[in-house]
Amino acid sequence: MNTKPFYCASAVECPLEEWLQSLRYLKLRLLVDIRSDPEDQQYPEFTQPQLRLATGNNGMIYHWAGRQLGEKANRESPPAVPGRHKALADQALQAFADYMESNLFRRAVNQLLKLNRQGPMVLLSAGTQSQMNHRILIADYLILQGCQVFHVTKDMAPKTHILSPQARRESTDLVYDDCSQSIQK
Repeated sequence: MNTKPFYCASAVECPLEEWLQSLRYLKLRLLVDIRSDPEDQQYPEFTQPQLRLATGNNGMIYHWAGRQLGEKANRESPPAVPGRHKALADQALQAFADYMESNLFRRAVNQLLKLNRQGPMVLLSAGTQSQMNHRILIADYLILQGCQVFHVTKDMAPKTHILSPQARRESTDLVYDDCSQSIQK
């Protein structure tokens, strides 16, 4: 697969200007916001209008994909195999892992892969880099698609994403079922 690297970043690691400086340093031109609620007032400088303005002023493009890739993405159908992701201790993460097996999720990732061919992008989510959240599950999925994934840190040194030890590939799906190492949110 011929894609550029994917970068993952958190909206809460540092002030907006420092955060944008990290993205400029890495020459990232596209920010894909994968938060379900880009209007969360907990971090006012990272709301959708602020980010759209700030990225535009820095020669970047802002794209919100939280409806398809957010932590609360559309999960209308029940899981194909209940309890399949038992290594994820948090029910919200289990539900997102179930959702990752859907055609809706796969279409959203295919769209990301097409966008990524235009240049490296950053996936923005809430929570800190050390927290287990849906960004990590998406990064795992991208790894299995043959992509390079890095996590942007405050010190601007991207850290290579390593597939979660609880994850295993089953056909085209990821399964989180290693009970010996339960992942906490």
